[in-house]
Amino acid sequence: MTKKMLVPYSMAQGKAVGKSFVVPINDGVQNRFVAVNNGSKVDFATVVFVGKTIFVEDIFKKIVDAGFTVLPSTDDMVNSLSSYIDLVSNMKVGDVVKVSFNEAGQQQIEKQQKPKPAQKSRYLP
Repeated sequence: MTKKMLVPYSMAQGKAVGKSFVVPINDGVQNRFVAVNNGSKVDFATVVFVGKTIFVEDIFKKIVDAGFTVLPSTDDMVNSLSSYIDLVSNMKVGDVVKVSFNEAGQQQIEKQQKPKPAQKSRYLP
């Protein structure tokens, strides 16, 4: 369980874009996050504080309700989501991350460097 989740993040804009939670789903082709509400693929995500406790069962139910294909077995999917929640709970709010999977199919969440905001002139024109 955790009180933090990941939401889509745009490196170009330097901010979170959208409010949908994202989860890593290993389809064997791409290392990306998937938005739970609409299925869109996301390269980067940022950690946000939700304010209420999120359990593995809550995320699993959202994934099934959205119609995503789960791993070959329900137990594998629950274990994958459990490790995902453990990884997220150890991150700081505001961290920007990217997902990858190792040869065994285990997810790894890598912290990314945030883009620096454009410098504004301190002098009036």
